[in-house]
Amino acid sequence: QTRNLPTCIVSLSKPDEEGNVALPAKGEAVRILGDVGTISGDARIQKGLRKLGTSQMPTTVAQLVMWRLGGLDWETIEQLSSGWANRHERTLAREFVDRLDASADDRGGRLMLAFEGTDAEGERASAELSRFFKGKKVLGMNATIGVPDRPEGPAVACRVRLGAAEGRVQMAISDGNGRAWQSVAKFNVALVKAEGAIDTARFADGLAENVVGRLVRAQLVKGPRDKGKATYGIQIENGSPLILHGLAVTGAKDGRDDASKVLWGLGIAPRRRLVLPASEEAVKAMGLKQGVRVTAADLSGL
Repeated sequence: QTRNLPTCIVSLSKPDEEGNVALPAKGEAVRILGDVGTISGDARIQKGLRKLGTSQMPTTVAQLVMWRLGGLDWETIEQLSSGWANRHERTLAREFVDRLDASADDRGGRLMLAFEGTDAEGERASAELSRFFKGKKVLGMNATIGVPDRPEGPAVACRVRLGAAEGRVQMAISDGNGRAWQSVAKFNVALVKAEGAIDTARFADGLAENVVGRLVRAQLVKGPRDKGKATYGIQIENGSPLILHGLAVTGAKDGRDDASKVLWGLGIAPRRRLVLPASEEAVKAMGLKQGVRVTAADLSGL
């Protein structure tokens, strides 16, 4: 049997003087050596390889990580990778190395939330929403309460001013170095109440929908005809500072969340795009010809 298994390939060797990396060519026979312990006696390299193997890390970021664990300094790595890695990818690689010894619970993207009331009712809503979001996962990110003046690594931030009927949100993402905020958008999320209490889950859904709509783009693109049949691709763009591991999409026209198709195992780096092939039958079944709507995403980051 033959199975095609997409695999992240990195080199444990340092690049040559021209910055070239020794990797197997397409179709070249390779030999499986077994456990990573047989490849390197360095415990840190072994741990890094094992974590990379379970983290769906994009190849670009994984290569940066292995160069650092192999002994290259970040300045040299930046020079060597200037033609194929962006600042967000280098920042994610630094974060991965810095967190290598951290517990599993410490890994992941961060969504920082700050709630502020404009009146007494808004203050009550602020306290209630802060309690609701604290420690939860939103779009795969770890929600924390409070937005610092400067981020400390890749993150998404939402500052919310709450009135009686809605929350006005200012959304920002960390820059390429993960040390400053970049404004992304402003939007409103309705505060729905039932029997005097805020429907916190509905507010969370509205916030998540607006956030993902501004960080992830998906559209249908036409491919070459194959044996007279039309072919398509779903082009996915990650505009966040984090790694996009997966998302759910449905047709833009009359699309229902419960009809969404989950696309998993993507591993799209920040500011990168990926085109997934799709047959004409699949496009029709999902109703994508009228457009693609992203209904959910996993930005669990590191």
